[in-house]
Order: sequence, then C-alpha cells, then structure tokens
Amino acid sequence: MSLGGGQFSGHCDSLNPSLTAIIETLRAQGVAVGIASGNNGWNGSLSSPGCVSAAVTVGSTTKSDALSSFSNHEGAVDLLAPGSSIRSASASGNRRALIVKSSASMAMPHVTGAFVLLKSDKPAATVNQIERALACTGKRVSRNNLPRPRIDMFVALKYLRAAPVISCGWRTSS
Repeated sequence: MSLGGGQFSGHCDSLNPSLTAIIETLRAQGVAVGIASGNNGWNGSLSSPGCVSAAVTVGSTTKSDALSSFSNHEGAVDLLAPGSSIRSASASGNRRALIVKSSASMAMPHVTGAFVLLKSDKPAATVNQIERALACTGKRVSRNNLPRPRIDMFVALKYLRAAPVISCGWRTSS
C-alpha cells in the first residue's frame, strides 16, 4: 500500500480504529498489509496508515545501504528495502517506458516479494514468523542512532527454515 497523510510519532492505532481493525483482521488471517513509511525525510515520525501497529511498515534504503534521505524514519518502521533509484515500468495511455524512481513505495515491492518467496518456501509460516525472519536477519541501517533492518532474503530464508523460537530482540508488529 502506498498512501499516507499526517505526521505521527509511534503507533496511531486509535486514530482510525476501523482501519486498524481491518489491518489486524487481515494479519490474523495470514495477510501481511505492507505500507510505505512516507517520503518526507522525517526523523522520529512517519505517515498514516504506516503508523498502524499491525501493518508491516517499510522505509527506503539506497543501493549502498544508507537510509534514503527522503524516507521517513521512526521506531514504528518495521523493515527497510532498496527504494532509491529503482528501475520501474510506466504506462501512460498506450505508451510504455522504463523509468527510474525513488520512494518508500519503491521499497515496498521488495518486501512484498520477500514475503511471497518466504511463504512459498514455508507455506505454514505466519505473518509474524516471516516478518520476524526478515527483521532478525536484516542488515542494520541507521539514521539518528535508530537502526532498522534492511531485508536480506538469503539469510531470512535460512532463519525461517531453522524455525527458531528465540526472539532476536527486534520489535515486529503483533
């Protein structure tokens, strides 16, 4: 999901209880709702609905594993993925083109693909287990002394296959 508004520090579940309930219900049914953190370059805040605690909120990194300058960064950001200078398809009318874009929304497809690949390898895995595998094995990328995990599919797959029961200490949505 790539939309947002407002500026929030921490979770905002009480802001829109019906949206929060929908995201919680989907998660309980095995559907991860991934939402971009926003592109305002904020430190210590992010946009709604990425501030909903049951969402998998994603920020953007550069190809050299730095947090993208535009990416909102806050403790409620669950995962990071490449989102700077991403080659993408564009369509306008009957014209098609390859373009290069940068945004937290460009990071979101990396996380979506990671969830799909991990779920296909371990179909019984829950959203929490997949998110934990990605968070616990991700490379730590920091801005303002706040590290967040940039996904690493290979290591996450090994972690998920090992079915660890130990928490790695990273907050993942519940």
